[in-house]
Amino acid sequence: AMAALKAGKHFVTSNKALVAAHGIELAAAARESGVGFLFSAACGGGMPFLHNLSIAVESDLIVSLGGILNGTTNYMLDAMQRRSLGYAEALRDAQRLGYAEADPSADVSGLDALRKIVLSAAVAYDLLPVEGLCHEGIESITAEDVKRIQARGLSCRLMAKCGPAAGGKVYAYVEPVLFPASAPECSVLDNYNMARYEGKCAGPMVFMGQGAGRWPTAFAVLRDLDCILKGRLQMLSPAC
Repeated sequence: AMAALKAGKHFVTSNKALVAAHGIELAAAARESGVGFLFSAACGGGMPFLHNLSIAVESDLIVSLGGILNGTTNYMLDAMQRRSLGYAEALRDAQRLGYAEADPSADVSGLDALRKIVLSAAVAYDLLPVEGLCHEGIESITAEDVKRIQARGLSCRLMAKCGPAAGGKVYAYVEPVLFPASAPECSVLDNYNMARYEGKCAGPMVFMGQGAGRWPTAFAVLRDLDCILKGRLQMLSPAC
């Protein structure tokens, strides 16, 4: 990525691990070379979440952001709760459909969602948090847990959250959360994501769509390529 940018080539990626670890230095290299560095496909699949967030920060203060950002775990939790599948069976089903990798550890541990909320923080707050970040996944959720959750009239979703903290810092974390049936998160089924941010002026904005799968991700990559053709080259501000 760095070699391409320094060679004066635009760079578009869906690799959230890359952006979460090195997004700021890559954005700086892109600005120095006068080329594009876009990564809206790295969070939310086909949803224009990061795309719109990067535009919103130009004229608004982001109060908070987050949501259901991992389509793999959402598919698995939905299958366990609506189809009564066990954890292992739900995982195999997700892998069969291409929603989960052969090694699903980043997804089920919450690390994938954490990377997405971290790079979202970079877009919203010009900061890339790297320390003290907690993430809890769904590996420990069993069929018996699901029965107890449903007996209470609740549903479980893996949530990522981020916002400004004291001292010019930001907080970011990932954890399973229980919701009542009336909560909008309970309507997010299969591999869908629900991402949101709240602007001080514009108020809450919610995006829902496919967050996993080759076609939604490919669409987002093409969207970024189109942005570059139209002269929109950056998602991170020079302040990062």
